[in-house]
Amino acid sequence: MRDWKEKLKRWIETLSARASNPALFLAAAVILSASHLLESRLRARAASLGPVLRTVAESREGLREMEEEYRPLTELRVHDVNQLKGGILKLTQSRKQVFEAGLSLEEEKRVLEKQWEIMSTYLQLDEDARKIHLMRGDQSLESYSVSVSTPRAFGGVAEPIPNIVQITSKERFAYPERGSYQEAGGQLVWTPPQVGTSVRANALGEFVTFTNGPLILHGPPRKPEEHAAFPHYCLELSLATARKLFLNTFIGTRVVLKPQKPARQD
Repeated sequence: MRDWKEKLKRWIETLSARASNPALFLAAAVILSASHLLESRLRARAASLGPVLRTVAESREGLREMEEEYRPLTELRVHDVNQLKGGILKLTQSRKQVFEAGLSLEEEKRVLEKQWEIMSTYLQLDEDARKIHLMRGDQSLESYSVSVSTPRAFGGVAEPIPNIVQITSKERFAYPERGSYQEAGGQLVWTPPQVGTSVRANALGEFVTFTNGPLILHGPPRKPEEHAAFPHYCLELSLATARKLFLNTFIGTRVVLKPQKPARQD
């Protein structure tokens, strides 16, 4: 406002130097009247806006107070949200670890169940019924018919057969004899592997299960005369029975030929 009045004063002084006294008086009067009217209106406008400005100032102060009041709550909420995110992350990781541990336990359980199945499974020969039973513990899972009640000896085998033997290997088809060597009279005697026809393959046929004794479980031989000449014990199984025994037994499965007698108690 003062700058405007100073400019107006300088303009009047410049005008007075150029204009006559009556004209200058008239111009000054008009200008002063206009400035007074403008100033009055501005003051009235400012007076009317005073309550509004005071209300705005009070509202602004109230907002500042509310901001100061709610700032700790905002910081606390941000802290809680960060804690919640961290908790969710830890919970997710814990669930992942629990899930992986569950998978590991399930796998270990399957392994233990398979091991128990292998350990508790055995074959038992029922001489009276001419059947061989697939046993698990005291329970008979399946029964298969055999042609003879006791294993028959072939090939002039003289080795006695134990009451209990264990399966040591299995062959889908009996392999040809492998090369072998032995020392006789201070000399090394080498027998080359069979080529072409094989006595072992023709004698034992398919689904051959070997034990740690002279007992061999196998299907019908390809050549009966070579089977009769091959030294071993067998139960003369059918192809279907030999196949089932081949598939349902494991390396280490026991074959019980005679039931064990209970130990005497004094």
